[in-house]
Amino acid sequence: MDVSGPSLEVRLADGRVLESRRIGGVLNRLIGIPDDYLSRAEEADRDYVEQEWRALLVSALLGLSRRAIPVVEPPHPYALSGRWRSPVEWSLLAARAGLAVRPWEWRDGLPDPGGPDRSSASVLVIGDRVLADGRLGAEIPAACRRLAALAGRATLQVELGTDEAGTAVFAGAGALPDFRSRGEAAVEALAAVLGR
Repeated sequence: MDVSGPSLEVRLADGRVLESRRIGGVLNRLIGIPDDYLSRAEEADRDYVEQEWRALLVSALLGLSRRAIPVVEPPHPYALSGRWRSPVEWSLLAARAGLAVRPWEWRDGLPDPGGPDRSSASVLVIGDRVLADGRLGAEIPAACRRLAALAGRATLQVELGTDEAGTAVFAGAGALPDFRSRGEAAVEALAAVLGR
């Protein structure tokens, strides 16, 4: 290891080579270890194999960040692409961020979000930029930016529904946003987060 941090070299099956010295930034979208890798292991060893793969991926991502390579959504002990949150936790953070949230009701031991059945609007937060429909006004995008900050996320997709009065209400958050939904604007925002 040199003074700039650990180095990484990965040779892909198609012959391409990924080298840390040539990586400008990483958008971490890892959600799990591919089943192909796990299915090759003996059943009794699968948990062990999965933990070793996780350790390797976390080590590689943290090693890149030690080399001052931007890693958007670094791994967390609970999930490979940042902290996982339950719907209740997302609702609590959304309320703290200033978004309207429907009250939760508990029935038969299972939470009922009581929220809208489907999203009526989607807001994409990427770094300091908020990509949303203009019809949402200024406060909703600002609250979505606060939600991303409270969650410690550089990227976040916030789904909104409407209540009976037509007011925007928090319907959920996605830690793996669909960047395609905002096209070039999303690409430019990601480039800014990665320092490009």
